[in-house]
Amino acid sequence: MRLPPDLGEAYHAATAHARQLAVECLSLEWPKIEFRYLLSVLASLHGHGVLGDLIFYLDALCGECEKCGECVYPEDIQKSGYVK
Repeated sequence: MRLPPDLGEAYHAATAHARQLAVECLSLEWPKIEFRYLLSVLASLHGHGVLGDLIFYLDALCGECEKCGECVYPEDIQKSGYVK
């Protein structure tokens, strides 16, 4: 999808402002999951959409337990506190 030429200047100004606000948010205290979402926003706003999606959907990086069918994460992700 291409940005219409008449919206380019306003779009780029708004994105720059959003990037600035997101960077300022780094100085605040956040619970781990919300901090993970902030990192996702920062990555996406700086042109790293795939990384942003990966961080945002970290909860989906689980496998199914063969015994009980529960969603399980690699041990280091599970213990990190960054997933629900």
